[in-house]
Formats: sequence, C-alpha cells, structure tokens
Amino acid sequence: MSDEKTVSKIVRFTETSLPALFNLALSDLMDDGAESDMNVTNNNDMRTVLATVMRIVDNFFTKFPGAAVTFRGSDER
Repeated sequence: MSDEKTVSKIVRFTETSLPALFNLALSDLMDDGAESDMNVTNNNDMRTVLATVMRIVDNFFTKFPGAAVTFRGSDER
C-alpha cells in the first residue's frame, strides 16, 4: 500500500437474472461515500488487493456452494 494514501475497497456480489450467477464488482469508496470502479490509485498493491478479493470469493463460495461468479476488468489490460 502507498504511504501517501489509504483507499477503502468494496467487494460487492450482485445476483444476475440467471439462477445462482453473481457479478463481482470491486470499487473504491470515495471520501463522499460514493463508489467508483474507474478510479486509478497506483498504490502498487494490486497483488495484495487481488489476493484479498480471492479470499472474499472463497468465503462467498463457502457460504453459497452452488453459486457461480463472473467478473471482468474495467480497462483493456
């Protein structure tokens, strides 16, 4: 994490129109309480963030073993 800023993240699972299929969204919690999935923080902590998200997904599957999760990046990388 950057020494200059701390950014709170939100992982949200939203049920889709298909049974047991959920969309995963990762967003930043902004100072005004809004969420942004287009923010670029450049904290050099992508591996830490992704590892945390994967632990959250693992916990989600433990709680909902029949579920499937879909996600995609918000840029072209």
